[in-house]
Amino acid sequence: MEKNSKVILLKECRNAKKARLLTSYDIASLIQHSIQINKLTRVGEILNLIVVYIVISIIPILFILGFWYGKSL
Repeated sequence: MEKNSKVILLKECRNAKKARLLTSYDIASLIQHSIQINKLTRVGEILNLIVVYIVISIIPILFILGFWYGKSL
């Protein structure tokens, strides 16, 4: 067994008997997966901000149009 192996419990396993040893390749793939999830989270946050900015910029325009329409009646 490698010295760099780590013991981790699998999420679906409840007891310590079903633990397994992770090699350095497994640890690297887990880190890479978490980095990809982190990038997706950042992209989602950026898209959320864009939607918020669009909605906030549309609200004053709607108020101005509503005021103008109400005045024209």
